[in-house]
Amino acid sequence: MKRERIIGAIVLAVGIALVEAGAYNELGQAEYAFNLGTLLLLIGFLTLIAGAALSLSHM
Repeated sequence: MKRERIIGAIVLAVGIALVEAGAYNELGQAEYAFNLGTLLLLIGFLTLIAGAALSLSHM
């Protein structure tokens, strides 16, 4: 349960950083960074939701 929260938080942080870098065009490939960041945000949210569901099912 804790592992899913940690992984989800890390993926969310990386996704937010990539979206921000793409928004400010700091990586030179803004569209790629923005799309990858959005995908990582989605994966991070799904990981956090899965971790919450697992923790509720183990109660």
